[in-house]
Amino acid sequence: MRIAVYGSFRKGGQLHDWIESFKLGAKSHSMDLRELGGIAMYVVGNVPGAKLSEGDSIIAEVWELDLSNAREESALEIMDAVEGVHTGLYERNTIETLKGPAIIYTYCGDVQGLTKIKDWKEWCKSATRKEKGEAARKGPIMVI
Repeated sequence: MRIAVYGSFRKGGQLHDWIESFKLGAKSHSMDLRELGGIAMYVVGNVPGAKLSEGDSIIAEVWELDLSNAREESALEIMDAVEGVHTGLYERNTIETLKGPAIIYTYCGDVQGLTKIKDWKEWCKSATRKEKGEAARKGPIMVI
């Protein structure tokens, strides 16, 4: 299974422990930090939201986890729940990367008026308190 993560699941993010737990059951694993084309990212409240978008690109980690079919399905069920797939907040998509197809979760809501960014970690480091406050007022606040 190959999965592209761009926000809280990245190394150092609030949800990266889930990736670490998936690695425990993997026969092998690897991570590649890279720019992914065909995707735009927006600040959606206090989290990032990616949208498939020609001509745009984002910075993401592409994890390759060699999991059994049952473990892979379990990992995807957890990711679906965390990302709010069943509530329609995000959806699971497949994109092409240099190493082959990867799963990515994309935001389902309207992004009009939201701040467009390329790298969630960099935005979190560089955005001012005012910018973060304005972004929080424009989108849902997710409790992670």
